[in-house]
Amino acid sequence: MAPTTKPTEKAKSQKQETEPVLENKVKVEAKTDAPEVKKKLLAFQDTELQRELEQFKFDLKKCGVLAESGLLPPGIDSASKAYLVVQQGKELGFGIMQSFANIHVINGRTSISAAAMMALIMRSGEVKIEMGDWSEESCEVTMTRKESSITVVFTIEEAKKAGLVRPASNWVKYPKDMLKARAISRAARVIAPDIIQGMYTEDELQNAFGLTTEAGSRATSVQDAKKIENKELGHVYTDVMKKLVDEINSATEDQISDLEYRISRIAKQELITGAEQLDLNNLVKARVKQIGEPKKVTKSPKGKKKK
Repeated sequence: MAPTTKPTEKAKSQKQETEPVLENKVKVEAKTDAPEVKKKLLAFQDTELQRELEQFKFDLKKCGVLAESGLLPPGIDSASKAYLVVQQGKELGFGIMQSFANIHVINGRTSISAAAMMALIMRSGEVKIEMGDWSEESCEVTMTRKESSITVVFTIEEAKKAGLVRPASNWVKYPKDMLKARAISRAARVIAPDIIQGMYTEDELQNAFGLTTEAGSRATSVQDAKKIENKELGHVYTDVMKKLVDEINSATEDQISDLEYRISRIAKQELITGAEQLDLNNLVKARVKQIGEPKKVTKSPKGKKKK
């Protein structure tokens, strides 16, 4: 067995002298590297911020092109409005065109179609959906997630009490589909709120805000003014809308151009919705066909008007 030797006093002294030197060296190196590390971190953050800004500019420009096409749903007539829909869709995992097809803006809040809500639930792979009794009178849905389970029923009587069943509405045309959508959203809100991210269906939001307008596939805001029905367009409109419709139907060649300007100005003041503006513009076009194109007025060099 090899004999053990004890460190001499001289060796101990040398070790004690060396340790503080090494410790100080590490501290000095740390102090020396700190500004460099901070500099690199700031550079990385600036790069990430710049990348996000460039992506935002690119997305906004793309949304502007889509809005200018005039092929987006009513009410989405600017790059900023289109970007809102695209961004919401991105957070839900939808592509750009999927977003425009399934996301609706009502009273400043976004909602999704019933089919899109179902897709989110099915895509998660966490929820099992079982259909019970399903008819034009009621729909029963059971959702199971891990050890939790819930069964809900939505009936046509509930829909009538809530004022959902209206003449020519989807509740009259497709009662089974509407009952299924309501039953699924009701169950999902209890058992899978994180999957649907707290979203409501378009029909739910329309009911929540008392909205009865069904222009195109979207309605962009709720008017506080008294609503009246305009049979020619088949919508429920405000007094402002009714007055404009009457003016368009009786407009002469000289008045039609002024009406186009007024409609644009009233829309900017948010007295009518984007969907209503689109309907009014279509009425103007129809009126122009009836009475002919408005006469253009030009000015001579001397300031005299010529027709």
